[in-house]
Amino acid sequence: MYESLREANKNLLYSYQKLEEHDAMEKEFINLAAHELRTPSQSIVGYSEMLKVLPKRNKQYEEAISRNAERLYSLVTNMLSIARIESQTMKLNKTIFDLNIKIDNVIKDISQQLELRTANKVEIEFKPIGKINITADKEKIFQVFTNLLNNALKFTNQGTIIITAKQKEKTNQAVVMIKDSGPGIDPEIIPHLFTKFKAKSEKGLGLGLYISKNIIEAHHGKIEAYNNPNSKGATFVVTLPLKG
Repeated sequence: MYESLREANKNLLYSYQKLEEHDAMEKEFINLAAHELRTPSQSIVGYSEMLKVLPKRNKQYEEAISRNAERLYSLVTNMLSIARIESQTMKLNKTIFDLNIKIDNVIKDISQQLELRTANKVEIEFKPIGKINITADKEKIFQVFTNLLNNALKFTNQGTIIITAKQKEKTNQAVVMIKDSGPGIDPEIIPHLFTKFKAKSEKGLGLGLYISKNIIEAHHGKIEAYNNPNSKGATFVVTLPLKG
């Protein structure tokens, strides 16, 4: 009986520690999210107020408003995704579509944002190999590749980001690789790269990769990352079943 009580006490202590950790993470999430939302919101308000008093349109201010509105939209989308993942209420609306067209749409959207950068020295190359029809949630797949490409751009100040997409006939899988020319991934971070908050930096909350992993795994796929062995930067690899 003593052993049973000791084991029960041990389990209770473990559960209590886990609850404390979860509570601390929730508080950290709220604080970080509030900070991240406040920055673009203040910029939008500030530039809007300046536009009111200017006699003529100002392209620089208008572009700043557009850029911060896009950032705000992305943050809100990711936070809603986190809520659905954590509450296990994420649903997939699967349809058949061409994966290459969806990736190309992501690139076009992000390229428009790149044009607003005054010091844009980054190019995006897309190298699809054949048509890839998959069965998946079109909007969530769009969100995944938007997160991954934005992540590559955060850490690539100049050079080229190369995206390749191909279909593996033998395994009925689609494989997409995003290779950047940034500084690479800190080896200490790699084991925790897709864990919520673990990969956060001065450039973001570290939620995009966590969300992407959950979406890809919900499609019975896989996502991984590694540093490029013979060049600068890192490569992210997404593997998806054609009929997820």
